[in-house]
Amino acid sequence: MLITPPKRLLKVLVVDDEQDVLETFRVALEGRGHKVATFDKGHDAVAAAREEDFDVAFVDVAMQPLDGAGTARLLREISPRLRIVMITAFYSPDLPVSMRQRLLAEASTAGTRACLRKPFDLTTIARTAEYVAG
Repeated sequence: MLITPPKRLLKVLVVDDEQDVLETFRVALEGRGHKVATFDKGHDAVAAAREEDFDVAFVDVAMQPLDGAGTARLLREISPRLRIVMITAFYSPDLPVSMRQRLLAEASTAGTRACLRKPFDLTTIARTAEYVAG
């Protein structure tokens, strides 16, 4: 459990095609006082970023039709100061290593700050957002 209050309240963008993941992020971050906007498609998140400045974005690596790396690149073009954290379940043994490496490498070249592995707990989500925001 996080005991100290955040240094500042953040505006956080979360993009994932799984509704339960979006809700987990909402609970974790709003519970700390942060403002959270969630989207299940990369294009919708990019449109939101054109309208509002965000401090941190959590972006799922594997989404369709716009994947996480593509979403991150577009977000970076709109807001170069945005801190982007990729979220992924790619540590699953069901996925080929080459696919995991390729997608994570693409995300890395898109200017992301970190990668958060699913499943995650509420404390890890909040600490990650507050850490990368500085």
